[in-house]
Amino acid sequence: MFRQFYRDALPMIGTTASVSVMRSLIASQQVTDREIDVWLTSLAFIKNPTRDMMRELKVCHLDICLISVLYPMQIRFL
Repeated sequence: MFRQFYRDALPMIGTTASVSVMRSLIASQQVTDREIDVWLTSLAFIKNPTRDMMRELKVCHLDICLISVLYPMQIRFL
């Protein structure tokens, strides 16, 4: 129960650390496809994305097109 609460809260935190944890859980295949979809969708609602967040997403091997759609003004920092 606590594990699911923790996972549900990760995208709402909106920090580089939370993005890093999400990336690690996705890379280690510890989350469902549904959770991945929810997490990726939630990235668009982070109000002040940082360069470090962008780097975390890039390390996750997400398609550059996905990142550019989510953060069109931030792509120049990659």
